Amino acid sequence: MSAGPYLPGMAPPPPEPDLDELLFPLKRLLVQGDCADLIARARRDGWKFDVIHADSPWRFQNAVGGSGESGADATYDERTLSDFEIAERVDRAYDVATRVAYLVFWIPLSKLADWMAVHSRLRWRYVSGGVWKKTPDEEVREFLLGAFDRLLELVARPRKGVVLDEIYEQAGKIQEILEEVRRRRRSLDGRGPANFGYHWHTRIEAVLLYTKGNPAVSKRIVNDWASPRLEHSAKSPEALWDLLQAFSKPDGAVLDLYCGENATLPLAAEGIGKRWASVELGEEPFLKAQELVRLAVEENVYPEGFDPSGSCESKDDGVE
Repeated sequence: MSAGPYLPGMAPPPPEPDLDELLFPLKRLLVQGDCADLIARARRDGWKFDVIHADSPWRFQNAVGGSGESGADATYDERTLSDFEIAERVDRAYDVATRVAYLVFWIPLSKLADWMAVHSRLRWRYVSGGVWKKTPDEEVREFLLGAFDRLLELVARPRKGVVLDEIYEQAGKIQEILEEVRRRRRSLDGRGPANFGYHWHTRIEAVLLYTKGNPAVSKRIVNDWASPRLEHSAKSPEALWDLLQAFSKPDGAVLDLYCGENATLPLAAEGIGKRWASVELGEEPFLKAQELVRLAVEENVYPEGFDPSGSCESKDDGVE
């Protein structure tokens, strides 16, 4: 816990060490567990971050018009957190933020009213918000057209003289194409299996901006982004690059409280050479994220939708 406010008559608190003395010393860190444990480790080891990023696993309960088994609880299972639990972890992160820092906080529109009821307890100061619009992907449209052409070609092949192994191989190719079509179609209409708009299919997502101290913005950016929807819960790389470059100092570091299986923030930070630490609670999502980061670090291979504008100069220390 922090020491609390300074009051008249009290001895003044000791000056906080300079940024470089306490800054996160590693290039990258990905661990499995609760973000509260990583925050505790950061406090113990004296790590500091000038950007805290939170894409929280919200708990949705009994929302009018909800989609039952395809809703958030079915997607995240035991990894969902209540509004109070999310607020508690975000407030703990305040203690490992530098003297002047930003909190970038993603929130579904359907949770805004619930969040407003608890966010006043935070030591972070709310300053503004932005929005990410999930747009149709023209490349996906072109892929779908090409996929159906390939399906027609496979189905229309002469069957005379075709052996059983070739039939199985052809059927397997058709199945692969159909699975890819189903996955990519979600980028066109925003209707994934776990869309939480309830009364409509939501194509936008809000991001709230909080500050600690009075940071001076080094780069002015817009507060709205438009880019194709990626995998479930993955955020726009363009938005993350803008946010990190605007709100984190060149020698700063970002703490990501909820990595997710797509590792969007770690990959975005890696792509621009930004130091980062991230944590994921679930074992399977952690292993998926770990592999994505390994490919980026060791082979400079990024998922579809990423076009890094830069990379770390040295990538020899791997991922924990």
